[in-house]
Amino acid sequence: MVFDWESWEERIHQKGAIIIDAEHKRYWSIICTESTYSHSQFESTFNTMLYGFTIDSVPGPTVSDVAILIIVGGIIAAGIVIAVAIMLIRKSKRQ
Repeated sequence: MVFDWESWEERIHQKGAIIIDAEHKRYWSIICTESTYSHSQFESTFNTMLYGFTIDSVPGPTVSDVAILIIVGGIIAAGIVIAVAIMLIRKSKRQ
């Protein structure tokens, strides 16, 4: 869907498009705004943006991505456990 809007009061020209990808259930909006005085390159710029837009499939996570996530998560969890243990030890020593 392409829309075109122009405001005479502000001397602004906008053209936009909404690209819907039903397969991945996503959408993108492309909007180009310019002064109405510089309209000479507007159409070519917008068309380049619109027709150059591609939707590539996103690869799923690999085994190494999952392994890194587990390792980083384990390090963070260990840090939290150590911090809580230190706080509990200090609190018990004060009493």
